[in-house]
Amino acid sequence: MKEELKEAMTGGGKKVVAFACTRSVCQAPLEAVLKESGLDPDNLVIVNAREQLALVHQDIAGATEKAKMLLNAVITKALIIEPMETITIEEYQEAPVEANSISSSEQAGQDTLIQIVEKKVNHPEVNQDICGKCGICMTVCPYEAITIPEGEYPEFKVELCQSCGLCVSSCPTRAIEASNFGYDIIEAQVKAILNVRPEDMSVIIGFVCDHSGYSLLDAAGLSGETYSSGFIPVYVNCMSDLSLMNVANAVRKGANGVMLIGCLKDECRFMKGIERSRSQVHIINEFFKVAGVKNPIKLLESDGSTVNQFTTALVEMETQIHKSHS
Repeated sequence: MKEELKEAMTGGGKKVVAFACTRSVCQAPLEAVLKESGLDPDNLVIVNAREQLALVHQDIAGATEKAKMLLNAVITKALIIEPMETITIEEYQEAPVEANSISSSEQAGQDTLIQIVEKKVNHPEVNQDICGKCGICMTVCPYEAITIPEGEYPEFKVELCQSCGLCVSSCPTRAIEASNFGYDIIEAQVKAILNVRPEDMSVIIGFVCDHSGYSLLDAAGLSGETYSSGFIPVYVNCMSDLSLMNVANAVRKGANGVMLIGCLKDECRFMKGIERSRSQVHIINEFFKVAGVKNPIKLLESDGSTVNQFTTALVEMETQIHKSHS
């Protein structure tokens, strides 16, 4: 494989799409091969064709169409993503002091340097041409990674940013941009899926958390469960990363339904993901009801193992879709 990758690089190739198995098995060895071949591992995108495709779909024709849609989506994603920036962070341990014994500046000088670590960061950037300086991004950030100097545009503390995507999805003017996550890359994948969807195939777009959601779909494959090949996952960093417009546009572009799969509230790595999704699903369901749109939107909160909850919810959605078309 190393020689094949080197040959592809000679021809100008820099991105790699792997049609393989679960990331927990194949990601590390694939990244090692990329490094040895002179490629940045950040340019790797993996399609789980075993646990999340071959093992869960008995309908070979449907599974084949799903594979085509997944490949179209991840190739689109691979063409968009960029390697992450690596920064150096100094980690200190505060020196123990008695109250009021020394000034804060003196104490800072006595703090102990524990280690210097490298961290890959993927923070958003601000398009100043359309930024309204409203401050919403700073307000919603769970990590206090955004500051707005008086009269200036938002600034990111890259060492604090966790790339949860909440600032990107919350910006009312879409002035906060990120190449590897957020509105645009999600929208591009949905479009790529629906562009190659067979006209007679019912499709439910799944916006799936990259943590518990991915584990849940792996668990379904490993447990021997089967479900409809019309469920097509689009992975997001977190439910925080998902915009209300991403959900609405999936339906507008032709999805028969949308399922959001996120973490349980206390297990969300980015703190606010599932709470945001609850409010989004409520808003869009109320809007669809008023507008007469019958496409179902469902939110699933999972710890990564509740397979029966997922398959049952999917069957319920498919039944609702069938009734709305009969």
